Amino acid sequence: MITFNLGRVVAPAITAVAIAVAAPASAAVFDFALIADQERFDNGGVEVNWDDLFETGLTIDGITVFADGSNSNPDVPDDEVGAFLDSSGKFSSQEQRDSRVVKNAGYQAGLGVCSYIGSDQYSGGCSTGASNALTSDDNVSASRGGVETLTLSFLQAVNFVDMMFYDAGHEAANGTLLIDSVSYTLTGGMLGADAYAVLKNLTTVDFTYGGENATQFYVGQMEVAAVPLPAGLLLMGSALGGLGLMRRRKRAA
Repeated sequence: MITFNLGRVVAPAITAVAIAVAAPASAAVFDFALIADQERFDNGGVEVNWDDLFETGLTIDGITVFADGSNSNPDVPDDEVGAFLDSSGKFSSQEQRDSRVVKNAGYQAGLGVCSYIGSDQYSGGCSTGASNALTSDDNVSASRGGVETLTLSFLQAVNFVDMMFYDAGHEAANGTLLIDSVSYTLTGGMLGADAYAVLKNLTTVDFTYGGENATQFYVGQMEVAAVPLPAGLLLMGSALGGLGLMRRRKRAA
């Protein structure tokens, strides 16, 4: 009679699956500048609050991001501050934007912070009139007596792979910003390798106006990858699964 050891067959199979699952996850690209442009054209030239579109999060390739804005001035009400999507403002139609995206790739905006959301006197939803003491631009900047912070959070731990930042003039940003209270330098809108060596295994990250050469900025694009479960943990699960199968086999015998 031929005997069949289920544990010897299934346990290696589970191990193989565990190793496959533990492989590096694919990255997700969030193009906030393009989303802002599309929403502007869809809403008659008006930019839009993040929560109006993505209150329950924005999911791309299995990774979900949430955005919020804050102001360091305690006198600014929390309900007047939030994440805000600003378009490039350079094109009058989506067709123009699409046809010239390569020629004008550096002229973009993206995701920032508005410290005066909800005023009916401003069609864009964020007050920007220079004569008003309560004004706020929609990038991350000094505003209303404080400095703004854009907070991104995720449903799972992620590694940051790449980012692009634009300044108040909608060009590639140069200067400094704070990421989780540490100063980093932007050159041509990009961070150095030192930043990506640190921006790993995060579920929340703060981008704040500041540093020795602070520049107003938008987060234009970002690429993040989900942090895979440790291979050791998955292999332990597969081993326990194999032991369980063998015990059932012995009991059945």
